[in-house]
Amino acid sequence: MRRIGVWAGAFIFLFFLVFLSFLHPETNPDLFWHLASARKAEELGRLFLSQELFSFTRQGAPWLNYEWLFEWIVWKVWKLGDFRLLVLFRASLVTLTIFLLDRHVTRLLISYLLPTTYYLLIRFSNLVLACSFLATRASMQPELFSFLFLVVFFFLRDNFIKASENYLPSKILNPKSQILPFFLPTTYYLLPTFLLFALWANIHAGFIWALAILGVQALARLVSLKSPQARAEFARFFILGVTAAAGTLVNPYGIFLHKTIWLITKDLAFVGQFIKEWEPTGLDQPDSLIFWAIFFFLTFFLTAQFWRKRSLDIESVLLVLAFGYLASRHVRSTALFGIATLPIFWAAVAAARWKRFSAGESPLNPAEAKPLSSLRILSPQCGERMVLGSGGKGDSPALNLYARWRHADKKSRKAPGAIGFGRAVTAVFTAAAVSWAAFSVGRRTWYGAKNLWRQRGIPRIHVDAKRYPRLTCLFLERTGFAGRKVFTEWQWGGFAAWLLAPEGARLFFDGRYLFHDLLREAMETSVDPYAWSDYLKEKGVEICLFGYPQGRAYQSVRTPRQGRAGYDHILRSWHSQAMPVSDWALVWWDQTAIVFARRDIANPKWIRKHEYKSRMNIDPYWVEFMVKKGKIKTGELLKELERNIQEAGRNRKNIALYRVVQSWHEGRF
Repeated sequence: MRRIGVWAGAFIFLFFLVFLSFLHPETNPDLFWHLASARKAEELGRLFLSQELFSFTRQGAPWLNYEWLFEWIVWKVWKLGDFRLLVLFRASLVTLTIFLLDRHVTRLLISYLLPTTYYLLIRFSNLVLACSFLATRASMQPELFSFLFLVVFFFLRDNFIKASENYLPSKILNPKSQILPFFLPTTYYLLPTFLLFALWANIHAGFIWALAILGVQALARLVSLKSPQARAEFARFFILGVTAAAGTLVNPYGIFLHKTIWLITKDLAFVGQFIKEWEPTGLDQPDSLIFWAIFFFLTFFLTAQFWRKRSLDIESVLLVLAFGYLASRHVRSTALFGIATLPIFWAAVAAARWKRFSAGESPLNPAEAKPLSSLRILSPQCGERMVLGSGGKGDSPALNLYARWRHADKKSRKAPGAIGFGRAVTAVFTAAAVSWAAFSVGRRTWYGAKNLWRQRGIPRIHVDAKRYPRLTCLFLERTGFAGRKVFTEWQWGGFAAWLLAPEGARLFFDGRYLFHDLLREAMETSVDPYAWSDYLKEKGVEICLFGYPQGRAYQSVRTPRQGRAGYDHILRSWHSQAMPVSDWALVWWDQTAIVFARRDIANPKWIRKHEYKSRMNIDPYWVEFMVKKGKIKTGELLKELERNIQEAGRNRKNIALYRVVQSWHEGRF
């Protein structure tokens, strides 16, 4: 008992470290339009918004706001404690999900008599793997509730199956018998299931995952409907699925919610071209190592099981393939893959070494029990260490289990050479995945603790300043341009709505599905930078807010040489070509964003005061070329950079550019 207390304390400390590792700045741009929507609904005296009010391109359009309850929750939390409380709330949600997943896996391991070390190693590995999977999606978004509800659904499903298995075969399959006794013990779980899915459907569309799991499990039973047991199991999953599906209809939009989800799903292939989280999961991505290792292990184990026993676990195969396909198609689905398949994974790990037992097996005889008299094991049922003695009455199930594995036919446990080699390879990759997950958790915990120590707690504005144009939005608000028609990049629209909507700003688009067609139109137009300026004028855009050009945004442009034949080839950014000086003035830039204003709608005096004529931050190669030609004076560049340092503060970008211009001023190119 004393040692059990030590291990319990160790796991409590591990969960505290997990909680600490998720106390990082907010990284989800969608959080801000969720907050802005709930704030606007409260101002209008509504529970949630049902029409678009933030953009000038879709003003007044109907909006099926199927995540309205999440918006209401995060808005109430934010009002109580700003982003500090939201960070704590987010870390609590993720930690609770990992804790419940740990309990779910522990319940599955009850069927195996595992030594203490083996059992604790599985629990620790499951904890770090789950933490690593969820870390890829650990930002304040409605998907976190879906992860939590999915694990809760596992508990309700298992309890329902266990409660109904003594009634369903005899009551449902026999038409002459009464069906009422079946509902008496199962209604206790059907009603919570209905309520869970009703709540889930108003927070996030992730309830589709649970319905898909039920569908896969029911489909696996259809293969062998000739068996009475298979028919009984199919009936259980069918009843549970109907209850869950009925719960999803309890939302403000009814069946139209499912139609909208289907329409959004059809656009994911296009959206994945521009949003990183919807990109395919490649082998070159560090965070994908754990996903691929577990996926290959499960694939190998299920294949080896079929090779050796000529039997296939159809349910596990379908679940692994379905969620593995989703995770390979979209980076954001790796967390879902982890939650859905980690129980299958650990059951496979236990089954690869330890024999599963049932409660009806007979106890050992004294001859079999004698060699095991001093073996110490951990009983998952009671959570206590117990000593297997001389075959006492209380020890017989455990002794029976261990002996049936220990003294099993050696031929049945001996694997062919290919399978043995594959088992060794997958064990190495699994160990590498667990080690990498533990390292990642430790690193995030260290950074989280160091940040909290430096800030003396969670800062009030706990938002990553490098991800969002906070200073840029404050500049627009300070100069009176917040009430204009503003174009922002897709991922910044929600943040701009959060800060600038109270000032009267109207945006081009943001991250919501309402603007998928507009996103497609904008991306197709942006291929030709010379047509971009005309496109913005047609849409009535007055202010443009961009991020900095990266990599492919620079293209080689041919420029005629003066005084002699030939051309010079110079790298120029997309921004310099799409936003010509004749139409747009660069009026602000900081480390994160740049702002262009239309010359024909802005005050000329204001333009002269704020414009950066050289555009060195977006067109450095052209500026260097013009300095060499004597067309631009380095003294003027230094003055502009000094002004930017005063306005936007010292940052890596303006300090680096200042040093470069100083070298030019000294004649070093």
